[in-house]
Amino acid sequence: MTNNQLDLTVRQVKGRLSIIDVVGDITAFVEDQLQNAYLQATSFGIDSIVWNFSKLNFINSSGIGLLVVMLIRARKQNVRMGAYGLNEHFKRLFEMTRLNEVFNVFETEDDAISAFLGA
Repeated sequence: MTNNQLDLTVRQVKGRLSIIDVVGDITAFVEDQLQNAYLQATSFGIDSIVWNFSKLNFINSSGIGLLVVMLIRARKQNVRMGAYGLNEHFKRLFEMTRLNEVFNVFETEDDAISAFLGA
């Protein structure tokens, strides 16, 4: 059972990429937090977001739905999305739900930054 707690921190890298650090659970109860983090991440013309899921504890079908909403919104705004830090369980979940086909999935933060910024 989940306690529906989530902490999101948005960091900018070289003024061109935002990383959203996810700590906790993604469920229907955190929609406003996800929306606010997305808005913060895309401020100042940022066109790439990478989600750090290394401290993701739990995600349910409603949480997956919220990520899909974020992806749709990002595509409409020409914002590229990526993710890293998925454990084996969440990698399988991303594969089963085909999120891995719309998120660029990386092993590490450095891999994601290099891919998005060419660094």
